[in-house]
Order: sequence, then structure tokens, then C-alpha cells
Amino acid sequence: RVSHRAVLKRLAFLQDEYTLTAADRMLANTSYTFDVSVAEIFWPLLAGSSLVMAEETESRDPRALRRLISEQSVSCTCIVPSALTGLLSLGTAETSSLASLRLVLAAGEALPQTLVQDFHTLCNARLANLYGPTEGTIYASATDIDPIASDISIGKAIAATQLYVINSATQLQPFGTE
Repeated sequence: RVSHRAVLKRLAFLQDEYTLTAADRMLANTSYTFDVSVAEIFWPLLAGSSLVMAEETESRDPRALRRLISEQSVSCTCIVPSALTGLLSLGTAETSSLASLRLVLAAGEALPQTLVQDFHTLCNARLANLYGPTEGTIYASATDIDPIASDISIGKAIAATQLYVINSATQLQPFGTE
């Protein structure tokens, strides 16, 4: 069971860390059955930003998604790395279609180093890696990803969250263990 208070804490974290304004346009492109959609829909509404809702067919088609981002001047989105790969795979010919982006939150899958490099080559936007099981109320950790990062971290625990590292035998590991 996830409380409304937990959801509000996550939305407050997003606003404190990434700050949407009235000038922002957030793209909601995640299926409404996934926890991330709660952040995509309610965060911009709470912040006074505009909400751009992608059709299911647009979410699955990188060209259509790029067109939507460009036509609607989307400034922020949360996207799974495999979908981000699709957006970037269209290459530099259509890079201007991503020019309105200022913030991309990658979540839901591991973020490959090659994708980080491609992203920073093609986009002039902030890239953050967010991690968290649904039971953790959308996200449990977050970090900005530097273009020259050699390791992709899941980041540090967000407010009101604790992270524990366990080994393959599910034994708790000492603080500082990677």
C-alpha cells in the first residue's frame, strides 16, 4: 500500500531537485499503469507547468515522439533508456527537434554508458538517472549524469528514503560497499 503522503514527498523531491516552472512543458509518455506516470502527470500540474500527453502510438514511435517534443516545445520528460535510445538513434539530422529539452529523467531500466555519451553529443540538456522499485513510491535514488562519467550510478537516496546494499546471499553489506 502506497500512501498519498509518500507520493507527495516524491513530487516535492522532484520539484526541489529539478524545479519545473510555469514556462516548462512536461511530456507524459508513460503508460498510466506504471508508477512513473503519477510523477509525469501530477508534478507539472502541482508546479504550474504545462502537461503534454503523448498518444500511445507516439510513445512507441521515435519519429512521432521527436515530432511531438519539437511541435509542443517539450522541456522536460521522464523516459526509459530504451526509448531514449530510439529517440537518439535517429541521429543528428533531426537533433534540432530535441532542442527544447532542458531536463531528461532516465528511469525504469539501466542507463548504459554509450547512451549517456550519445545523449550528451546530441542534446544540450540535463540528464538524471532515477531508480526505484514501485514499492518505493516511484523513485528511491537519483543523480545527475556527467557526460564523461565512467560509471553510471543510481545515485543517492532521495529524501525520506534509505538504501541498503546486499550481496547475492541477501546479506546486508557495510556502509560504503559498492
